[in-house]
Amino acid sequence: IPATGHTDDYANAVVNWTGNKYTTATATCKNDASHTTDVEVTVTNKVTTAATCETDGVRTYTATFTVDGVEYTDVKTRNIPATGHTEEVIPGTAATCTETGLTDGVKCSVCGEILTEQEEIPAAGHSFGEWAVVTPASILEEGLEERVCTVCGEKESRELAKLEIAVTVTDDSGEAAVSYADGAFPEGTELAVAAEGSGELACAAYGLLPKNDLKIVTVAAYPAGAGEGAEPIQGDAVLTVDVPEGFDENALAVYEITEDGLVELEFTVSDGKVTFRCGSGAYVIVDTTEKYENDFLEGDLDGDGQVSAADARLALRASVGLEENTARQNAACDVNLDTEVTPADARLILRKVVGLEEALPVKEA
Repeated sequence: IPATGHTDDYANAVVNWTGNKYTTATATCKNDASHTTDVEVTVTNKVTTAATCETDGVRTYTATFTVDGVEYTDVKTRNIPATGHTEEVIPGTAATCTETGLTDGVKCSVCGEILTEQEEIPAAGHSFGEWAVVTPASILEEGLEERVCTVCGEKESRELAKLEIAVTVTDDSGEAAVSYADGAFPEGTELAVAAEGSGELACAAYGLLPKNDLKIVTVAAYPAGAGEGAEPIQGDAVLTVDVPEGFDENALAVYEITEDGLVELEFTVSDGKVTFRCGSGAYVIVDTTEKYENDFLEGDLDGDGQVSAADARLALRASVGLEENTARQNAACDVNLDTEVTPADARLILRKVVGLEEALPVKEA
């Protein structure tokens, strides 16, 4: 009986793997299992299921070989691991004074999944500075004050109520009488009146007739409860104060001291009281009696009608407290018009005596 020859079973050939590649296929003879035949194979592969950030994918390998015009194939798959997320920062936004903000978030740049949620940041609110007065309140009109946010510059304003007046008037003689003039000072303001002194030497400073007795009264109206340093408010009152001691009631004058000079005011005198209309300002009550004879000789302290070394001596002693001058002597002694008795006056009188000064008084720089 002749030998049948080998009949290889290519349909059931076994593909030999080297790593993830096919190299050969081994076919076994159908009649003799000890006989095998290796054939070369052609290998192709492709991704049949793409991997995602969270899910594995599949790559399929296909081995192909042809024998006697018949094509044989074998298929094998390999797992493609999930890629994992690719993090991308979602930028946050800062909160402002009035608007909320967001923290930074995180998302996957591939699939778009939000990995870290953004959280809301509350609005910060304004950080206002101190209130500043824009328009001061007055007796007749409301005022306005505002404050500014130090972060965004936002301004906030509020109205200031009209000033109310509660009048209290005192001077060095005690409480003085006050009535309202045309209701200009409503309730709620403290009207402070302070006597700043009297004396003939102060006259020159205010441009009055030199050497007359005077009393300076300062009047200031403040909002009730205002602290020290508050700005006086303006208005009118009728002020009554005592006639200064030693003043002649029949020879009084009242002036308001202004930037433009003295303004003479109308007034009345009754029962030892001087009454005149005033607001916030400075006022002077003057005794206009020419008790010192305004034609007296400057530098003539002893009243002998001439300027001598004796007058210079009296002036020097008075300046250092060794002599107490009369009001007339003080008026004659103030030859440099600084409203004080000083050694400088004695020096000028002596210079006049020796001929170094042509005339007195001498206004010194």
